Amino acid sequence: MTTDNTTRHSPGPYFYERDRDGCDDLWRIVSQTTQSTVAHLVFWDGEDSPEKVARTEANARLLAAAPDMFEALKELAVAFDRLDITVTEGPLFLAFRSARHAIALADGTLSYRAC
Repeated sequence: MTTDNTTRHSPGPYFYERDRDGCDDLWRIVSQTTQSTVAHLVFWDGEDSPEKVARTEANARLLAAAPDMFEALKELAVAFDRLDITVTEGPLFLAFRSARHAIALADGTLSYRAC
């Protein structure tokens, strides 16, 4: 798989809202800047599925927060680099390694298939 790192995601911030597409219930993830739909999560709001509805809404919240989390993580990584310290083990090393990994996945320099 070839990744084009010049392709950018829809500008944030995002919000989510409940909607319908005719027969299915869904959560729409919308770019607040462009008012365009970024994604939608379809679910069935039946009496026997309140857990599924809650889980789908939680996923919608997570997706809507993604641009903000991505920017915050990049800012933390830059701030950590400026500290000019070397950490090779322990919780701080693991947290920083996880942050760099998440940034690489989000910006397209790494894919899950390569992990």
